Amino acid sequence: SEAATRLINQLLSLARAENAAPATQALELIALSDLARTTVQDWIPASFSSRIDLGFEQADEAIHIFGNALMLRELLSNLIDNAIRYTRDRLRLAIRIDGDYLEIRVEDNGSGFPASMLEAGANAMSEQRSALNFLNNSSGLGLYFSSEVAKMHKHRQRHGSIALENSGPLGGGCFVLRLP
Repeated sequence: SEAATRLINQLLSLARAENAAPATQALELIALSDLARTTVQDWIPASFSSRIDLGFEQADEAIHIFGNALMLRELLSNLIDNAIRYTRDRLRLAIRIDGDYLEIRVEDNGSGFPASMLEAGANAMSEQRSALNFLNNSSGLGLYFSSEVAKMHKHRQRHGSIALENSGPLGGGCFVLRLP
């Protein structure tokens, strides 16, 4: 299936990044606003065919960060794909600045994350990761990939993080990626 193919590609990308020489792991300056907008545009046909209103919001100014464009694009695509499957009819990717962090939020108006997913999201940034959970239909690999992408983005002793929330601005689930 497409989801399995996407997951395998993410894991291969992550393995390549983790095994790269330190000189090739350097983050590059990327126009995050453009990368996010393009990723959202790529998902318009899928959202349209599913009758989902897919929106994009960003800060007034263009946002540039030092990051891994390939990994961030793969992560955003995965988040949008998941949200399309679980929302009722509205989905939004929003970028904003929150203090010293850049926050990327993928919000929907679905029923939100089950408690087991919220717990797995909280554990994803720690070394205490959840095992496979067939009750919530999640392998946890998507959260693992997300947390590893977040951690690879560092600035002045700070690194990125992820969080799952319910009752987001659209009333459903909200995936939050915070980058320093």
